[in-house]
Amino acid sequence: MVKHFKWSALPKSGWSRSARFAFRKKRRRSWIGQRSSAHLGQFELVDRLEDEIEAVGRELSRAVGLGGRDRPVASAAERARINITRAIKVALERIAEHNPALATLLTSSIRTGTFCSYTTDTCVLAALALQFRLGPRATLS
Repeated sequence: MVKHFKWSALPKSGWSRSARFAFRKKRRRSWIGQRSSAHLGQFELVDRLEDEIEAVGRELSRAVGLGGRDRPVASAAERARINITRAIKVALERIAEHNPALATLLTSSIRTGTFCSYTTDTCVLAALALQFRLGPRATLS
């Protein structure tokens, strides 16, 4: 089942309007300071202010999307679901390094998404049991 959602239902950016305004003001002041320092020949200060302008710009771009609109933030549940899926994938890769047959069984049996589940695939389970009986050189087909 595909769950549809409206962008307006997502939480707004983690930044308040006043925080975005303060960062823009900081960037503007740094830009003006950089221009005046360049005219005065203070090139070390120009370099430092340029780095500061880039850092503030990176932070602003993380907070806002196209046209300066708020970038929607995923809910805590969605972030948790993504992190759990990622952790299961990493665990399966580690298992595959030591026991490829077990990793094959688990990969075919574990489902992630809104809910995580484990359902035993009897065909793969039987092949895994056969491989353990025949030894590590046997292959699953």
